[in-house]
Amino acid sequence: MAFVPVTFGKPGNGFAVRVHLKGFTAGQLYLGNYYGHQTYVIDSAAISPEGVAVFRGDTSLEGGIYFILLPQKRRYFEILIDTAQHF
Repeated sequence: MAFVPVTFGKPGNGFAVRVHLKGFTAGQLYLGNYYGHQTYVIDSAAISPEGVAVFRGDTSLEGGIYFILLPQKRRYFEILIDTAQHF
């Protein structure tokens, strides 16, 4: 598994996180965050046949540690989100 940022966009309102996963050609990814000892899924994105999924929202995310949950919800990786939310 590899996480590769594909493009960098202009900062502004909302968020757009583009993920490219080698070896994945279908399925659903989930973007979540931590609040206290709980975890919450806040968005989902379908994986294209090219292995790309894009999370988008009109409202900016609060800064913090987020996770991307892989298909079948067995593995995940974490990302740090601050003011730059288009990557």
